[in-house]
Amino acid sequence: MKLQVTLKNRRSFIPFLPLLAGFVFGACSSTPNIPEVESADAQLFLNKCTQCHSWPHPGRHTAREWDHYLEIMEGHMKEKGLPFSSEDKKIIQSYLHRNGR
Repeated sequence: MKLQVTLKNRRSFIPFLPLLAGFVFGACSSTPNIPEVESADAQLFLNKCTQCHSWPHPGRHTAREWDHYLEIMEGHMKEKGLPFSSEDKKIIQSYLHRNGR
């Protein structure tokens, strides 16, 4: 079976172009959809937590769960020689507590 693209087929696709463009450009957006995204706390969270993996949404875990994961991530960062000061940890922990589940 041979697929033929005709002018009529192309015209029927045209109304969907804005929807397709919105989906493609929305998916490639560089601004994550997280709470307080413009704040210094959120930016520190994004900068530190994306050194090794994609950013996790703060609402993914409770404050208690985040405390556990922060301990684990602190160990991973230390093993990899990545800077993670106690002040950074306190700021990120506070951000995650405010915005966790």
